[in-house]
Amino acid sequence: MPYVFAAIHLFKNSMKKIFGISLVLSVSAALYFSYSDNGPVVENKIVQEASIDSTHIVKENSKSKQITAPLKKKEKKKRPTLVNPYASIDNYARNTPAAQSKTIESLANYFSQKSTDEYEKARMIYVWMTKNISYNDAGYNAGTYGDCSAEGVFKSKRSVCEGFSNLYKAIAEKSGLEAKVISGYAKGYGYKVGEKFKRTDHAWNAVKIKGEWKLVDVTWGEGYGDNVNGKLHSVKEFDAYWFCTDPHEFLFKHLPENASDQLIAQPLSKANYEQLQYVNEDLFVMGISAKEVLEKSLKDKKFRVPQAWSTDYHLKIKKAEISNKLSAKTEYYFEFESSEDVDIAFINGDTWAYFTKDNGIYKGTVVPSSGDLKINVRLNGFENTYYGLIQYKVVRGPNELPAGQM
Repeated sequence: MPYVFAAIHLFKNSMKKIFGISLVLSVSAALYFSYSDNGPVVENKIVQEASIDSTHIVKENSKSKQITAPLKKKEKKKRPTLVNPYASIDNYARNTPAAQSKTIESLANYFSQKSTDEYEKARMIYVWMTKNISYNDAGYNAGTYGDCSAEGVFKSKRSVCEGFSNLYKAIAEKSGLEAKVISGYAKGYGYKVGEKFKRTDHAWNAVKIKGEWKLVDVTWGEGYGDNVNGKLHSVKEFDAYWFCTDPHEFLFKHLPENASDQLIAQPLSKANYEQLQYVNEDLFVMGISAKEVLEKSLKDKKFRVPQAWSTDYHLKIKKAEISNKLSAKTEYYFEFESSEDVDIAFINGDTWAYFTKDNGIYKGTVVPSSGDLKINVRLNGFENTYYGLIQYKVVRGPNELPAGQM
């Protein structure tokens, strides 16, 4: 049986596309913040929140009119661009001539002409496949997956995850790399929080680079899945995150059948994986340690991380609380790093407090009151809307009286 049921990654969590996920189907008001000449203005947008299941991807349900101040011309400036150190090989792979991709062997030779570096060859295969191989929606929806062999996928240019993995392995081996297909259990399309896995439902790869095994999920790197009228509809969108992913990060959504393929010192049991909280990779992309989150999750079954949304800004967390619950009237320190000119603010009830900035380092200390504590960001000179980064629940501490009492 081809490993298809978690083959497309459901939750592409670009902040501007998907605002938040809850475990119970509900409708709530998600807060966006704009800035006018009179200060910050709260905007309400109704956002459909859904359980994490095969039929829901969370997107904005309706939009209200934005209240923003027009940007002045003098505020506009050229935005720094992210430097991709692999831009040359990425472009080389994406622009592979048809004459060089007639066979798996000719394609591998073409990559080897560009570089003999094992990491770069492994990445070129990943990039080429994410552009040229598409997910087989029709086959998935009909339950007939077609030829999932490497040659079959290379010819048809579409498959499910088993075929993606087989082809990646074949091209890698022809390129002189050691690679293998890994089968296991994935928390992707069709997954419901807390469910028990009865059988393997996904396949991915490991490739050996400079003597070390690295994890690769080219299927999820190719795009993500949406549900349209009860049918899978995949969207092709390149995601470099699933190439050589940190093993602890990978483990939050992938559990291999063979424990040694987890590539961590203390492998996770299947039972622990099933009970492990669902963590959006946006938190890890921003810099939170997956190893620390995993260790705390295993020690305390009630431990939960805060909601987080990554941005396309050049921003990393240097210091932040990793528990979703904070205590009121307790001091907390946060630190971010950004190569862009941004404003970062705490929002606690009606109170706003701004981070100080010094040479790309943003520091903030807050003593929150009970309720929600949000950390939001905006890019100066380009937009006035503040976007959510992290959101915590602040619970009443021993030194805080109930509301209305002095």
